[in-house]
Amino acid sequence: MTPSRASSRTAARSGWAVQETGPSAGRASVPALLAADEPDLALADAMLDAVAARILTTAPPASDTGPSAVAVTMPTALPDLPALTDAERALMGEWLTRSLRSG
Repeated sequence: MTPSRASSRTAARSGWAVQETGPSAGRASVPALLAADEPDLALADAMLDAVAARILTTAPPASDTGPSAVAVTMPTALPDLPALTDAERALMGEWLTRSLRSG
């Protein structure tokens, strides 16, 4: 679903007409919501949905199984390796950190 369809669908559900006016459209909506004695929460929901649709994706994350992915995830498992001493765990952590800096 494209962002404009998502924001239009949300706005239609809340009774608001959405005009695709670009990034400056939110500049008027936020002060209007803050200044109102009884803010229209449907407008706030429509604005949140429109912003989220522009920055979020439904695509699955890319699966990386290379050495860098291992070097990023391995430090989280170091405390759970009982066969290593504290010094060995520290050294392994240092090596993993260095490997990420160099490549």
